[in-house]
Amino acid sequence: MPELVIEGRKHQVHVMELEEPSFCLLGIAVHSMKFCSPATRRFLTHVQAWLGEQQPLQVNNA
Repeated sequence: MPELVIEGRKHQVHVMELEEPSFCLLGIAVHSMKFCSPATRRFLTHVQAWLGEQQPLQVNNA
């Protein structure tokens, strides 16, 4: 389950690492920030803040 989905939930959830790392790509496109909705602006702000809190990805090229 994506971390963004379970973040801030009050349920008893135990987060465990997967045996094989997984990731997802998030692509966001807007025609113009000038005309995007308040919800879009808030979502972009939230994603940027969340990304700033994440640990850098460690890649093992073995």
